Amino acid sequence: MTASRITHLITSCTKGKHFQCGSRAELSIRAGETPEEAMASWAATIRRSQSASPVPALSLYTGNHWSTAKEILRTTENLELWVISAGLGFLNSRDLVDVYEATFHNLPFSHRHWWRELTNTFGKERSEN
Repeated sequence: MTASRITHLITSCTKGKHFQCGSRAELSIRAGETPEEAMASWAATIRRSQSASPVPALSLYTGNHWSTAKEILRTTENLELWVISAGLGFLNSRDLVDVYEATFHNLPFSHRHWWRELTNTFGKERSEN
């Protein structure tokens, strides 16, 4: 018996999110903050905002490309859907998350530095769970 190959589809997060009611974590970076300082603040904000009922990342995002990704997931065997999230890092679509608002658009430092901090912070947390 041969094992089925798994296809990995990677897509970006979207600004549009379901579950807009109530509070949500919002990324706010102060002038002069280093990537490390900004991430420490963001991680604390995420931890404070954790709800009793997080949702799968698959249910969180909205928009045309996200609808397309969900349709591909629904109609394709052996597919794993992954999300590159500006606020939470690299997510599996089944990962449980809370509503947040974050974007790479206005970062006052290199996106590469932000991604490094996201991976060092949230990547380690997910791998320990």
